[in-house]
Amino acid sequence: MVGLRDARCAQQTDTNRILDKSTQRTKRISFWLLQQQSESESYS
Repeated sequence: MVGLRDARCAQQTDTNRILDKSTQRTKRISFWLLQQQSESESYS
């Protein structure tokens, strides 16, 4: 029973790590989009 709980815990950690990565990528993309937007606004 302990082994099963450990495996589930490890799986949860992996899932969290993947979610962290995709969240960071999303934040970076939104930041980049905001920069593009403000740059085009300053041109016009």
